[in-house]
Amino acid sequence: MTGSQVLPLRPMTVGELLDAAASLLRAWWKPMLAEAFFLALIEQIGMTALRMTSIPTGTDSFLYLTMQSSSFSWLWMWIGLSTETVIITLLGASAARAARSTLLGEPTGTWRALWRSPVPWGRVLGFIAIVAPIASIAAAMCGLPWLVVYAFTGLIVPVMVLENTRFGEAVGRGLKLAGRGGMRAAGVRMLGYLSWALVRLSIFCAAFSAADRIAEFAPLLRDNFWIMLGVIYLAVNTMGYAMMACLDAVTLIETRIRYEGLDIALNAARRAGVPPDLSPPRIVYGPIGGPHG
Repeated sequence: MTGSQVLPLRPMTVGELLDAAASLLRAWWKPMLAEAFFLALIEQIGMTALRMTSIPTGTDSFLYLTMQSSSFSWLWMWIGLSTETVIITLLGASAARAARSTLLGEPTGTWRALWRSPVPWGRVLGFIAIVAPIASIAAAMCGLPWLVVYAFTGLIVPVMVLENTRFGEAVGRGLKLAGRGGMRAAGVRMLGYLSWALVRLSIFCAAFSAADRIAEFAPLLRDNFWIMLGVIYLAVNTMGYAMMACLDAVTLIETRIRYEGLDIALNAARRAGVPPDLSPPRIVYGPIGGPHG
């Protein structure tokens, strides 16, 4: 695959952005899914232990008992949203690195090709140390403020990796790009997460319904319901986390193409036979005050 086949160098619709994110994940599925699986496994070990200590198994109705335990449901949501912020942000660095290698026309799909592209881990981890408590506080406020934090912080780590900008500049630029065009990038990230959340909610309700139905003739599954649910979530979250991270990287590239002419710069570099420059565009103001790229 060439870069243009994986990542179309043109403005895209929301549906095309999702397709491009899926194409990026397919091109780099081995390292991306391996990293997502490892992080999701740690998360589900902790979440399964929390569920097992909160609400015992072997009850007549898991769904009814869970709905009655609103404090535990809130605790699950709070911890889950907080850990998802960290996981997707970490994977965003790898997704941006994969997108960078793809744009530069490097071989795709291997660990060696992915890790060849440098990542400013100090800046990435520094940002996680800041955004994690903010997201945790927002998640504790019934989840809605968390969605706003999630929507506007998705491009910051991809900016750090793709453009190799300084910490403060990357944070400001990521927030600015998320708000460009009527908050288009922020809206795309929110839409992607909500779509994935609906899939997980459907699986959640189906698992509870199945547990109630099989309780009479499958006591083994009933008694190990939280483990079974953890395994299901592990599979779903592995794919979902990787997809969300790839969507962030693709959204950054598409936003730069739409508003900064990144496609023009990349095509010009290829025609000239020089390495593409992915750094932020520099605006120079002329004598009459007008901006010149």
